[in-house]
Amino acid sequence: MAEPVRTWAAEPVATSLRAPLKVDASSHLRCELDHNRTMNGPTRSQIQPGMRVRIVEKQNQRTGKLTEGIVRSILTKSPQHPHGIKVMLENAVVGRVKEIVKVN
Repeated sequence: MAEPVRTWAAEPVATSLRAPLKVDASSHLRCELDHNRTMNGPTRSQIQPGMRVRIVEKQNQRTGKLTEGIVRSILTKSPQHPHGIKVMLENAVVGRVKEIVKVN
């Protein structure tokens, strides 16, 4: 018996029971624009434990409220992140670095 011939639909088909997959001509452009966004905050190599920084905590992302503190450890492993490098401060607060505080 011959194997059935597989054909591919012109439109992507959703493979899960969640919301159906919708693809339009602009989605590819949207992905490229998101990929080319500028970074928000310093890179991992610019941050060291013991530095004074300002971070935004997860619950304050919408408001943009910054919390200042001293870096205990760097949690993000990659050299950069579009939303900022995630750190833990000495008071155990976790957030993404938005600014490095300059010491005079």
